[in-house]
Formats: sequence, structure tokens, C-alpha cells
Amino acid sequence: MKSAIGPDRRQSLSRYSLKRLTSQDEARHHCETVFRGFRDFRFIDPAAATYLHSASVGAGTFRLVSVHSCGHEIALRETQTCGILVPLRGKIKVQGDNQELEAGPGEGIIAMPGQRTTRLGPGYVGIAAFVDEPASRFDRQLTRPSPQLRSFIGYCVDACDTSNYLAANHSTLSSMAGLLGELVAQSLAGPDSGAQETRTTGTLERHVVAAEAWIEAHSREICSVSELAAAVGLNLRSLQVAFRRHRGYSPRQAIERMRLERVRNDLLAGPEGRSVTSVAMENGVLHLGRFAANYRQLFGESPSDTLKRSRN
Repeated sequence: MKSAIGPDRRQSLSRYSLKRLTSQDEARHHCETVFRGFRDFRFIDPAAATYLHSASVGAGTFRLVSVHSCGHEIALRETQTCGILVPLRGKIKVQGDNQELEAGPGEGIIAMPGQRTTRLGPGYVGIAAFVDEPASRFDRQLTRPSPQLRSFIGYCVDACDTSNYLAANHSTLSSMAGLLGELVAQSLAGPDSGAQETRTTGTLERHVVAAEAWIEAHSREICSVSELAAAVGLNLRSLQVAFRRHRGYSPRQAIERMRLERVRNDLLAGPEGRSVTSVAMENGVLHLGRFAANYRQLFGESPSDTLKRSRN
């Protein structure tokens, strides 16, 4: 499955308030409105063609931002916001109070509250996630995000790019903020913290909400439970436990239910010139015989009856 955050696609999150800034004054003003702890901004080479393309989505304590820059440097003094910076192309370097860290594609940087200067190299493309301070204590201002945290941010961006569900659902955004904070805390604690197996009921429920948003965003694709677990930062066993405890069915059944609901919505629209089979296959259904039985069990009628009723 191809992620929407790849640099070969259009800029991520561009459906939400995309800003195309070509002067230092424009860029400085934009950063002043985005960052509470803004101090300074400059393009690395103002004599060259300058540009900063930025788009964002989020609410409250949770925000996703995509960045495409000719190269710039920004100074911040954050008091409560944590930033997770994920480069997709080019290099990023962050200098904190007494620490410096550099990252390229496949890596990333967690920047906890404090004073820092961030330098983006020429042709930089990346994603940043911001959440209000997820931990009251931390030993390092800068550290590396875990693979689960990077995957989760990619999932959030992918979900926003492919569906309106996440951006329009404030309760889901709140769950995303909670999960992001937990994954940041795990990254700060290190791989041996054991946090994966000591999740509370509230934490598991937030993972279920996040998983449902991911399923909704990818319901037209052929998705595996393993992909779902990786996207929300759980192992397979914990994901199974979370769904059984809070929904009463398995993650696989959740994927199938969402797919059936997509099919039903399409059939209720009375698509001209399209059959039940074509609508089902467009929504990722592979086993048509089992599909018809599951559809009838969930909705109390066959898919062909739904289509006939909508056309009448």
C-alpha cells in the first residue's frame, strides 16, 4: 500500500489551507501565526528562488503539518509543545539547549519543549506532528522517534489525505493526540520500557478509535490486520484484545464491516450502469459468495435488493 506522504505524490495535506510563501516576510508572518514560541525565521539562501509550502490540519492540542522548503532556519522557544519531525526528502538538523541532532529520510527527531533552532536543507520535504507536552519529565530535549511513532504519523497523514473522517471528527483527533503522546513517551523511555504490554483500558480504546479511522481511510483497499496493527503502534495480540474488549468483534471483522458499509452506501446511491459485483470489487471485496451472506446478515437484505430499492 502506497503512503500518501511519499515525496513523489502531491504535497500531503494540501487539501487543507495550503500556504505558498515566496518571500521572507510572508514566511515569517506565517510562522508567527503557527508557532506559539516563534522567535525568528530566515531562508538559508535569500538570493536564490525562495519558497515555503506548508499545509496543516488539526485541532486543540494536536496538529499535523506538511512542509516543502527551498531551505530555511527557524528559531523557537516552546514552553509546552512537542514536535515530531519526519523528513521524507532532504536533511533536517535541530539544535537544542545543549544537544544537536540531524536526520534524513527513514529517521526523524522528537523535539521536546525548550529553546531550539531547526534548519531544513535545500529541497526539503517532510511531515511534522505537534502535540502539547506528553510527559512531565524527560531526560533529553532531542531524541529519535520509534518506528511505531513514525508509522503512526504516516498513518495520520494518509488518513487525512484519503478521507474527510479524521479531520472532521474532533473526538478522533483527541484520540490521535493521546496516542501520539503515548508513543512519544515510549520513544523517550526507550525500547525496553515494556510499555507495549502495560496498556490501560483507556489507552486500548483510543487505539480502537484510531484503528477505525485508519480502516475508514483504507476501506477501498485490500488491507491486512498486520498493516492495521503497525499503523496504530500495537502488536497483533494487543490489537485483538482491544477490539474484543471494546467492540466485541475482531479487527478482521472491523475491516469487513467497514467495507460492507462502503458497499451499501455506494449501492444506496443507485449507481447507473454498475452491478453489485463491480461495486463490491471497487471496495476491495474478493470473496463474492461470502460477501453476499455477510451483507445480508449485517443489513437484513441482499446487496441486489439494496440496489433495486435505490433505483426504484
